Amino acid sequence: ANAIESFMSQEDVLAEVARLREAGVMFVNDTVEDSRSLAGSDLLQSKAFVFTGTYERMKRSEAREMVMRSGGLVRSAVNKNTYSLVAGKQPGSKLEQAKKLGIPVLNEEDFLALFSKT
Repeated sequence: ANAIESFMSQEDVLAEVARLREAGVMFVNDTVEDSRSLAGSDLLQSKAFVFTGTYERMKRSEAREMVMRSGGLVRSAVNKNTYSLVAGKQPGSKLEQAKKLGIPVLNEEDFLALFSKT
């Protein structure tokens, strides 16, 4: 553990980690707050997202903000114009509606991965 801590505190290693984060790479211990700083683009311009269920790494309000800051739309119900449903634990009837309409379903990790690509 001491060797890893020593390695990770080296200036060149810290600079490389910072460069990777700037490029959009999210590390396991990164928080939703870290990924929110990557938002602000038009990556999701006019794409409508619906959220259902509960999430482990983010609050629903944070997820909504991430979409809106990236130019996307947040809707409360699934319909034919929905770009994607983001399904957490215990998703409920929205998941069945999305499947019925052929709407892509993202889990929490897939959703967060959208923002690591910006």
